[in-house]
Amino acid sequence: MTARDASAAWQRLAIWGSVLRVISWPVVVRGAAAAAGGAFERCSNAHAQQLKNMMQPAEIQLISQLINQTGASSYFEWGTGGSTDSFPRALPRGGRAVAVENFPAWCSRVRAAPFASCAIAAGALEYRCLAPENETVGGAGYPAAWLRNHSDAASTRAFGSYIDAIGKDAPPGGWDAVLVDGRFRVACLLEALKFTTPNATIFLHDASRFVALDSARLEAKYAQLRAPADHEELVRLHRTHFTIEKYYEVAARAGNLVQLRRRSGAPGAADAADVTTYRRDPHRRRA
Repeated sequence: MTARDASAAWQRLAIWGSVLRVISWPVVVRGAAAAAGGAFERCSNAHAQQLKNMMQPAEIQLISQLINQTGASSYFEWGTGGSTDSFPRALPRGGRAVAVENFPAWCSRVRAAPFASCAIAAGALEYRCLAPENETVGGAGYPAAWLRNHSDAASTRAFGSYIDAIGKDAPPGGWDAVLVDGRFRVACLLEALKFTTPNATIFLHDASRFVALDSARLEAKYAQLRAPADHEELVRLHRTHFTIEKYYEVAARAGNLVQLRRRSGAPGAADAADVTTYRRDPHRRRA
């Protein structure tokens, strides 16, 4: 990447980040348990939250509020934990939730949480632990071989069932609300295009890893570019940002969480080249 290319890339990202700051706003949410019904309400009333939600309060509020306000009756999440113990509580009577995890050591802990266990027993929550066969899962659910060698494409292909999980038994017409907060986040966003309603609410956590949110931060990063790895990080952000922007637009932001909605005129499925690229990329930040 030449200095001119890096400058042009930064300018495009900085403009987009400035726009995002304008459309961000604080969020106030009603009590999720009061809005819920059926199995989720019963389980919520019986079991206080046990798993800590690692999101910021404003991020939690944004997700809970939009599930309530949009009348979402179905919720799917990649990456489980405190979110699994939080957001299904906001679903209405007859609502359905599916949570997908690929880190076996974490699966058993989440399943055992009282609320999750209750909702699973009631048939309202389906919890899928999709660790790949013949592939070792490393820290935080990353493919172990990929952690050792980022060019190891075979190790990431083994995680296809995790990405594809959203299409298994999807509701007629698609999912109403989706949280992307696990591995392979860009690949998951691309797969979600095929299995969500046209007006679905899509949430991307740790969004600054993938889209330009803060133009001041980008300006500082650009000013400090020194080593090839610094250029690589900027190129990576540039690439993921404009891939996501092809299909989605940002509707709201709270902290490091963005609400995405399908871009008007976007195709119902992602380009094959984009799918191939991001199914090989769990996207872990450079240390």
